[in-house]
Amino acid sequence: MEDLGFIETLVIGGGVVGLACAARLAGEGFDTILLEKNLKLADETSSRNSGVIHSGIYYPTDSKKATLCTEGNRLLSEFCLTNNIPFKQTGKFIVTTELEEAERLNKLMALGQANGVEGLTFVGQSQIFDKEPEIVSPLGIYSPSSGIFDVPQLAISLSGQAENNGCQIVLGVCVKKVTMEGKNLLVLLEGTKNEEFKLRCRFLINAAGHGALDLHQSLTGVGSLQKLPFAKGNYFKVHARNWSIKTLVYPLPVPGGLGTHLTVDIGGQLKIGPNVEKVQKFDYLINLDAMFVMVEDVSKFWPQIKERQISPDYAGIRPKIYDSDGLQIQDFIFDQSRHEDSQMISLLGIESPGVTCCLSIANRVLDMLLT
Repeated sequence: MEDLGFIETLVIGGGVVGLACAARLAGEGFDTILLEKNLKLADETSSRNSGVIHSGIYYPTDSKKATLCTEGNRLLSEFCLTNNIPFKQTGKFIVTTELEEAERLNKLMALGQANGVEGLTFVGQSQIFDKEPEIVSPLGIYSPSSGIFDVPQLAISLSGQAENNGCQIVLGVCVKKVTMEGKNLLVLLEGTKNEEFKLRCRFLINAAGHGALDLHQSLTGVGSLQKLPFAKGNYFKVHARNWSIKTLVYPLPVPGGLGTHLTVDIGGQLKIGPNVEKVQKFDYLINLDAMFVMVEDVSKFWPQIKERQISPDYAGIRPKIYDSDGLQIQDFIFDQSRHEDSQMISLLGIESPGVTCCLSIANRVLDMLLT
């Protein structure tokens, strides 16, 4: 086993959260290496989502998701504008399909206002029609600060910033285990050809997405947390020569997700998704059978979808975390494990709105290391 020596700070995971952490820490003078198991950055959760900048309306007040999302919305919007990352503040409608849903909508509005989301307004059918004449809804909420952006370009920009700040990024290296060796953390690594390496560090940021819980438990021991079942979401393209949809359109949230919604991505492609599908096997195969239910769901507020051609696009898996009873833990988990002079910060359950929160999470990680 080849010994790679010592690095002060090691970031595991090359999604946008790991990249943001690496860029922030290196910019503050931490001697930093980022390791990514794949041969391409941001190739899993970061690239298999809706590409939306969320406002922070959905999450319990004072939760990490609420606080970091409202902050992240502002930081990410500013970052996109400053760094020429394609970005549109499209706004978002959260719509009802019947008046009986008004009470749930009222509670969602109150939650968003308590979270400090700016500009939220109730809208009726006539106001929705003014922006989106094909959308049918008796009552909704309009969120002006929601938008879409180019997630791959964000990853490129963050990786460039990290490297400019002195961080070394290494692809194709999988972290197998984290243990203690004296005062340092000992990290066991494997290359693409099954080569084995070891590396020591003082600070370890575990932003490994779906692999984060396994790495966390390799150091702290197997606890009550678990990551099964996986929560897959399927996406389908909507084909049409012309459509009027330019705003994000979401139904009221459902257990495990935000509901099957309409999104026009930064490239101009209209799509529906994701649904919530509990699975035991980790793969990105699209469930074609899900299309019919998803089209039916969307048709409740966009009837014209039944006149459009639909085709498979991609699937993603949300890195959810569950307790010992199988109940989903609703908030992000930031676990700080201290061992003499060393510490590991594990970022667990970084599902939606994790992409929106990447810069605010990096700020929080820096604060945790400095305190």
